[in-house]
Amino acid sequence: MGKTVRNTGLFCDNIRQLSRILTRIYNNRIPKATVERMRISGDRSTSFRVEVSVRITQVAVLMALSDLSWTNEGATAQGVSQSELSDYLQVDPTTMCRNMQILVQENGWVCELPSASKRGKLLSISPRGLEVLRASLPAIEQVDEEIAALVGDGAAEIKNLVKAAMRVRELLKQEGASLN
Repeated sequence: MGKTVRNTGLFCDNIRQLSRILTRIYNNRIPKATVERMRISGDRSTSFRVEVSVRITQVAVLMALSDLSWTNEGATAQGVSQSELSDYLQVDPTTMCRNMQILVQENGWVCELPSASKRGKLLSISPRGLEVLRASLPAIEQVDEEIAALVGDGAAEIKNLVKAAMRVRELLKQEGASLN
């Protein structure tokens, strides 16, 4: 008996498919970045450079950290907590944790600073992260223009759909629904 492919036409499935397609397009167009790595062998360490792919999800984090005006207190010189950033970007905390490992430890694009409360760390964009962000923006803007040209008037409808989804999310939050 052959496997049946389920085509439900569910709204959520369609949006997720669109999201994956767009993510692939952006990821393929954003230029790679050079990162310095360290190889340790016995008592010797060797520094070397490697090119790494820059993902649109990483760029979103860098953009949010480069402009902290979205925080409750307004822009702060110190940074934001990982949970604040996760909330702002609508990213699951576990996913944000994985992203931070790459952005902080592997690539050095984000800095961790001690917080005043001694609980957790505050995140801020590093000078290298700012360079990566600036290098990524022309490619992102080009893709944005190409997509806008393809969807035409649909762009406004998409923005309205996102606003409606955010309103629904807030209503569910007020009712105490778990959104993770």
